[in-house]
Amino acid sequence: KIKIWSPRELRQRLFAFGLVVPALLILTFTIVIPIIDVIRMSFLDYNLLKIKNVAWNGFRNYAYLISRQEFLLTFLRTIYFVFMSVAIQFLLGLVCALLLHRNIIGAQFIKGMLFLPWTIPMLIVGVVWMWMYQPQYGILSYIVHNVLHLTKDPVNWAGQMNTAMPAVIAATVWRTTPFMLVMLSAGLQTVPQDLLEAAVIDGANPWQKFIRVTLPCIMSVVKTVTLTSIILHFQMFVL
Repeated sequence: KIKIWSPRELRQRLFAFGLVVPALLILTFTIVIPIIDVIRMSFLDYNLLKIKNVAWNGFRNYAYLISRQEFLLTFLRTIYFVFMSVAIQFLLGLVCALLLHRNIIGAQFIKGMLFLPWTIPMLIVGVVWMWMYQPQYGILSYIVHNVLHLTKDPVNWAGQMNTAMPAVIAATVWRTTPFMLVMLSAGLQTVPQDLLEAAVIDGANPWQKFIRVTLPCIMSVVKTVTLTSIILHFQMFVL
């Protein structure tokens, strides 16, 4: 059965479509078309020194990329970096959000102070942590070597195979955990108090309340913030 719109409904739908069209055009010209063009270029023998001699080469670029061992190792390192960074910041953000969700004095002030790292530009974070990781005059190397006397020589945190990745993950977690904290704190505010009170009446302990009531209520926030963090960490080129 074909539904016939009245003139008023037709005007409303045309008006709504007219409001959406500018956003669709902007997304098309800034995202969709560039993505399609990049995909097209990936099948070409494209050399900037020979810009006029562009030839179709099928899947040769992809075959060359997959055949290189460096690509696989780099991809696996990126997966490890994203997984560890997101997992650590989720645990830290969730613990801090649960602690600050209690009625403690100065909770809002503490939350605001913890959010400060998120406001610092990524380039500044990279430079500051690079100074902190310096083996000669970095504060971390000074504490470990000169104060605690845990190492014989100054530690080159970012220049050793066994410490480079943890060093980058630590800087990333420091920068991105406040975002996770604020989002999870907002999610905790939406948990109905009557459900928590009902769980207490039924004899649930704090862990059972969290697993059975709190976590299901904030699961939509957890999924959204986790996906956003994964995308953000795949784009963490500066650090």
